[in-house]
Amino acid sequence: MLDVFLSPTIVAYTAHDPWGPWSGKTEVYVCPEADPKRGTFCYASKQNPVYSADETLVISYAANANDLATVVNDPSLYVPRFIRVPVERIFGAGHGTRGRIELFGRSVRNPLLKRRLLP
Repeated sequence: MLDVFLSPTIVAYTAHDPWGPWSGKTEVYVCPEADPKRGTFCYASKQNPVYSADETLVISYAANANDLATVVNDPSLYVPRFIRVPVERIFGAGHGTRGRIELFGRSVRNPLLKRRLLP
């Protein structure tokens, strides 16, 4: 989940039961696409258990912009992003191996869209 609405920071909360009590937040990742000057932001982060393993969690998030022209001129912005997060980063020591967060699965820019479509 994001720290606050449209925050660039993805955070995690843990609990033994789905209803809580919940831990304090753990900062997991800062979305590099988020840029207030450019009007881009991140949202809709979620853990994907189907793609996760014992020692890593797969988290997806989306990026977008405040205006259509930004997305039309950079269509790679509006694609889902996936990161692999070591379980230890969220649950602490003793829960998996220590490792770095890895961004993967990004779409490649469409070569047919080389020119700017909007001013």
